[in-house]
Amino acid sequence: MTIMSGRDAIKWAVSDSRVGRVTGVPGYPITEIMEDLFHSRICVRWCVNEKVAFESCIGASSAG
Repeated sequence: MTIMSGRDAIKWAVSDSRVGRVTGVPGYPITEIMEDLFHSRICVRWCVNEKVAFESCIGASSAG
């Protein structure tokens, strides 16, 4: 059993579930998580607000 922080748990879960795209809106604590994910093979995008982030994910999901 490994003890990890919430931040590390989120990064592990995202990479383990083979997520292809992550969007976010700048602000603590998501900023640190997104910066760590930039160094992975996942497509990471900052958006201006939650609506745009949601629409970006819906578009990526629809496109396959």
